[in-house]
Amino acid sequence: MIDKSANPELSIIIVNYNSGKYLAKCLKSIKQNIKNIEYEIIIVDNNSTDDSIKGIEQYDKVNLIREKKNHGFAKANNIAVSHAKGRYLLILNNDTIIFDDSIAKLLEHKKREPEIGIIAPVIFYGDNSFQLSFGYDINLFSEIILKYFAEKYYKIIYKIRKDNFMKQPDWISGACFLIEKKVYESVSGFDERFFLYMEDADFGRRVREKGFKLLVYGKAKIIHYKGKSSSKNLSISLVESKKSQLYYYCKHNSKLSFVLLKLYLKLKFKIKYLSDKKNRKIIGKILEIIDEYRC
Repeated sequence: MIDKSANPELSIIIVNYNSGKYLAKCLKSIKQNIKNIEYEIIIVDNNSTDDSIKGIEQYDKVNLIREKKNHGFAKANNIAVSHAKGRYLLILNNDTIIFDDSIAKLLEHKKREPEIGIIAPVIFYGDNSFQLSFGYDINLFSEIILKYFAEKYYKIIYKIRKDNFMKQPDWISGACFLIEKKVYESVSGFDERFFLYMEDADFGRRVREKGFKLLVYGKAKIIHYKGKSSSKNLSISLVESKKSQLYYYCKHNSKLSFVLLKLYLKLKFKIKYLSDKKNRKIIGKILEIIDEYRC
């Protein structure tokens, strides 16, 4: 018998770090809901210290790559893609659940419209409420809109349009998206200077610069429990999110925007330092990073 996974059309890329419970649910949903597509699953485990990868052998088509250190999200994805055999890649978080034939719908629509560089499903939280998973190029103004208004607005729009929901944003969340491997490689994958956070915004920007469009496709849906790996070490996540934010502004925005961001972050975390005695150590570290960061 020929092993179809030896010549897959789709390579499913999953980065794991200390999230065994969610990884098992994710793999189960893949097995149950991806039909009639020849696929492989490539999991990069970022040196988990729990039993994350216990029982993975029960799932077929899985290639497990164990790393001896935590490389972060961007580099781990690039490692996985370097082993991928499929023409198409599905970048997928380990804390996701796939619905029905959503991946097939993404793949079919991508094939119909080759000008699409990245295509992604609509994403829901664990309680089935709408989760914002896309946005516009990041700057001081768009971050305010993103944080306080965008999810509420698009939640209403999705409720009206449902399966007819379509959006062409500037970036799409790395929680789940489909892309041709050659397009991924044409932009040299994720920028590995992003350890965690904002690598997807940077990636989407560079794909668009190649002349492709990005699409959120309402007929495809997944659940994303969001942040279950990072929530286990909030201090590291908070530090890395600020590093990524500073690097993104340095890489893509004006010098003035970068200076204003630093001033805002200094003020924000100095206030936190004074009011949050419990977390002063980590807040102090963040203030040091902000002070020392240079473009």
